[in-house]
Amino acid sequence: MTEELLQSDAVALKNKAIRGASINIAAQSVAIVCQTIGAVMLARLLRPSDFGLVAMVTAFSIWVANFGFNGFTEYIIYRQEIDNDEVTSIYWLHVLIASLLTFGFIVFGYALVKIYHEPALGGIAAAMAASFVLCALSTTPFALLKRELKFAKVALAELSGVILSYVFAIGAALMGLGYWAAVIRQLTLP
Repeated sequence: MTEELLQSDAVALKNKAIRGASINIAAQSVAIVCQTIGAVMLARLLRPSDFGLVAMVTAFSIWVANFGFNGFTEYIIYRQEIDNDEVTSIYWLHVLIASLLTFGFIVFGYALVKIYHEPALGGIAAAMAASFVLCALSTTPFALLKRELKFAKVALAELSGVILSYVFAIGAALMGLGYWAAVIRQLTLP
């Protein structure tokens, strides 16, 4: 009887994993199409210099974000047993680290202004630094959903983020906000 239950659980888990992978692939495919269409629309609405300013900051913000956030999701997902207190501690530790990285990146933005002699970089860096905290706020809930194999919810949330980020960015570009449209896209994604 116990062996039959174990086999039944294994089959159910396998089916859930296959269904989750299928949903994830479908959502990623739709996201790629949306990103392509959104990027083309933004490229038509913005000047190359707008993208260039944001790219100058993004090159550094990606490095900082990866430095500060690696490991939290994996720990939550792969930990054999995890309790509420541990999840709460991880969440607040992540938010604290992200807040420190945010402050540091704002200061770094002023260094970028001096290095590149481009005053707009300070504001762009300060705005994009907020994405560190925004990402930290969502990392633990996403990790918990993945741990519980709720891939459809994760895929829907990520796809919604992609679509809405382009909707807001294109709206900002149509309002004439220039490079801020690209910054808004970066900030609304998380």
